[in-house]
Amino acid sequence: MADIDTTLESIQPPDTLLAQLKPDPSISVAEFLTWHQPDQPGSRKWNLPTQEWYSQSLPTAHPTTVHDLTLPSSKLCENLDSDLRKAVLAGDQSVQHPTTNGVYLPLWITRAWKWANVLVQKQTFWDMQLKWVERTAEEEEWVIEFKEYVTKAILKSPWHSGLAPIERGAVSTTTLAWNLLSTKWLNDESVDSLLEVVRTENNKLDAGVAIARTALADDIIKVVPSGWAYASWGQKLASGEVKKLLMPFNVDNIHWIAAEVDATNSIVNIGDSAPHVIKRYLPNITKRILQWLEPWNPRKPAKMRGFYYACCINIGTASGDPIMDTDSFALHLHGLLEKLSDEAQDLEAERQDIAYQTDSDGDCDKTVGLGKVSTGMVWDLKPAVSRVGREQAPDPGAMTKTKTSIQKKHKKPKVERPSQAKKAPTREKQGSKSEIVKAVINAVPPWFTDDDFVKFKKKVIKLDPKAEFSSRDPRLVRCGRCGKWTEVRYKNSMDRFKEHRQLKRCQATKIDQPSLSVFFPKSSPAKPKSEPSHPCPGLGYTTDPHITIYLTRTAAPCGGVPHRSTLKVQVLRQAARMPPHPGLSKRCNVLKPEALQKRILAAERAQAKWINDHFIGAVFSAKCLHHAAPSLDSRLISPCAACISILGLKVFRNALRRPMPFRKNAKFTPKTYRNELLGKAFQRHTDVQELMEMDEGQSHWLVFAKRGASGRYKNQAAFLGMMEAIMKIEDRRFRGKGLMNMKYDAEFDSICTNIALISPQAYRILQAEYGGRTLRSIQIIQQKHGRFQPGIIAQNVDAVLQWAKDLNYHGPLLLAVDDTKITIGLRSYRDGPQWKVGGMHGAVVPFTRYPELIKLRETKREDLADKTRLWLAGIPLPGIPPKIVATMPIHSKVAKAELRRWHTLVEERLQERGLHHISYNVDGVSIECGLTHDIQDEASVVRPPTEAASDLSAEYMCIMMADHRGIHSWAW
Repeated sequence: MADIDTTLESIQPPDTLLAQLKPDPSISVAEFLTWHQPDQPGSRKWNLPTQEWYSQSLPTAHPTTVHDLTLPSSKLCENLDSDLRKAVLAGDQSVQHPTTNGVYLPLWITRAWKWANVLVQKQTFWDMQLKWVERTAEEEEWVIEFKEYVTKAILKSPWHSGLAPIERGAVSTTTLAWNLLSTKWLNDESVDSLLEVVRTENNKLDAGVAIARTALADDIIKVVPSGWAYASWGQKLASGEVKKLLMPFNVDNIHWIAAEVDATNSIVNIGDSAPHVIKRYLPNITKRILQWLEPWNPRKPAKMRGFYYACCINIGTASGDPIMDTDSFALHLHGLLEKLSDEAQDLEAERQDIAYQTDSDGDCDKTVGLGKVSTGMVWDLKPAVSRVGREQAPDPGAMTKTKTSIQKKHKKPKVERPSQAKKAPTREKQGSKSEIVKAVINAVPPWFTDDDFVKFKKKVIKLDPKAEFSSRDPRLVRCGRCGKWTEVRYKNSMDRFKEHRQLKRCQATKIDQPSLSVFFPKSSPAKPKSEPSHPCPGLGYTTDPHITIYLTRTAAPCGGVPHRSTLKVQVLRQAARMPPHPGLSKRCNVLKPEALQKRILAAERAQAKWINDHFIGAVFSAKCLHHAAPSLDSRLISPCAACISILGLKVFRNALRRPMPFRKNAKFTPKTYRNELLGKAFQRHTDVQELMEMDEGQSHWLVFAKRGASGRYKNQAAFLGMMEAIMKIEDRRFRGKGLMNMKYDAEFDSICTNIALISPQAYRILQAEYGGRTLRSIQIIQQKHGRFQPGIIAQNVDAVLQWAKDLNYHGPLLLAVDDTKITIGLRSYRDGPQWKVGGMHGAVVPFTRYPELIKLRETKREDLADKTRLWLAGIPLPGIPPKIVATMPIHSKVAKAELRRWHTLVEERLQERGLHHISYNVDGVSIECGLTHDIQDEASVVRPPTEAASDLSAEYMCIMMADHRGIHSWAW
């Protein structure tokens, strides 16, 4: 064990790379965001198990900088590092590259990936913080100085630290006050910010009392309840760590209520300010809460009571406990609203600091961290420090009321019209409790009584009877059709509101949007309407993603039934027990095959536990109620109770777990599971019915289609490319288009190019019949890709070496030389990026400008070549064509010394690359025979390593050979 630990400690990335992946913890966020992060395109090998990433091959690549790193997914970065010990014990030496096959990296790359993944995640985290500031500043209309100060505070923070207080309740008192007092909607983020402030800063919460975030309520009201918060808070209640849990609920995405779970007394309390609206949602909410508590607290709750007061305050308790009356609660509520109003009087007041609070001198020299001083934020707005003191609060013992008196308190008070409303009492002169309650409820903005505004309001109501007006800004009007706020150009102007009503997006909204007036009506509440009937949506992808895979895998119309062999036995027994028809023998009870099959299918449908609807993509219970219960989220309709009960069936869970079969096994699906009528309709609409019925399925077109679909032609890529080209050409000609910019398959294009190079005339016939590039197009492509380089150059010898390696041949070669007559003259051509001139003796001259070409035309005729000398390398095995080693243009009066010099140069090029030949073949002319005699004489007189001798005689025998015109052979 000590050895493996020592080995693991030694597997570390290089120090230079590690320094690029682990920045100093003291650097700021501004500098940290400038660090280069490696690419993380996502691995193409995501389906490989973690252990198969490791290999016993030696590493072939060694990254040295962060620019060379390519990361797999975040999950793989963590899993590979955790499995490093197993890989070392298994003897693995490398790790596969995430995107490139055949490349193996050292084992320490898993450690580098882990730190690089942390680097990427941290930079993403700080990016999100800065974007949050941008988004919040725009939504809450921060002043520029305030936004710059917050951004600067983030950029100056150390990169390794978090900044959670910024996202949790970091809102100034002025902004919070206006959000609560205005008509602005409160979303989950705003409520979570308030709860976070209360949770972190209110140290007066009793031990065992906890406040949950809105995510818990979302998990509870899901179609299939689940989630981290769902299980975590349940365990805390079961273990006794939390005795009383408070959680907010968002009803229909428009109204917030509070729920309290008292685990000690087994009581669930729900508080709300609009009982006439929440009434129809309350049974579903309480049912979901009890379902959540059942696994963690099996005891049945002793009491279940709900008392409705303002602002979602939970005051419900068990029977016999003291209850706060309405006036006492309104007194505390008034204290809170009064302080918020004081903070919101001056709209241009400077907003409070988010991250830091400066010292009393205001020079920003000394700062104190958030939460250590009183910053005037939400946590300072508790009722305990409000304008109404504790001595004014009623005695809890005197607050006990009977059930009848409490119900009387809950009657809806008459709401006066805005013109008759009284002004709110001032701070210096406060009236009785009832007057304070009336003043808080009936306080209206001053412009509501203005004559011009009253006329403007009548015009708006005439155009839109359900329109609403803002108490914060006289120019804001809320459309009663689409629910959007519209800001008019100037006070009491109807132009912009009329334009909004004529917009298509407003007219497209057919259902009136909910508004705050639903919860605080101006008249007595109307009688509750009957709940709307929602059709049951069944169990689909939103319930479980495996349901879609199950419907794709099976063609059966139902499920949860016995096997058809069992059903067949049942049907036959029933038929045997039936009395025979009068006048007929008992043998007449025997069912025919068609009747037996229909009876089995009918029995299958009758005993089914669920029905598969492939058209909708959902599964329904055989006992579906066909209507859904009201949902807490209006955008999502929950299935009925009968459909949800299917999730508890073991046979249904097993059906969902069954994997998708291979495509080759699909042909074994029984025909009884196939719907013939739907199959024929599909064939008719996809224009394949004639193909399927042609010659009873034996047509060559159908046979060809079946073989192509089964992959029998996958090894004939050129044939498939030709078929694709023929179809494309026919389609273009049918549409009246030309064949320019056609793209051909690579294999088919290669075959066409080879045929064109061998015989252009034959290719013209082939191209006219089957399609392909024109000869001109092939010539242009060949010019762009370059040609064989004339001369004795290293590039050609390297090609010979690669040719031998591709054939897996490592033995000696045969070297042959011959001359071929050519037409005398100069010819310019483009070879890749260069222009060259051929036709001169002993050289191929490149040129770049036109004057150089003019000068080359002055070459004398005796300096022009009339032959081309070729050196060929061959393998001494049958059926292998030779490879050109070098070429040289020469004239007929070439000297033997020049030939000797070129021959020596070819031999040197071959020997530098480890190639040697065992024969040298020439024709029978006198100059060639003289050259071979000189080579033989030098080898027999002079021995290596002298400069004048050839190295061929050092280790290998070389045979000099000539053709029949000069029958000579030399062996040395």
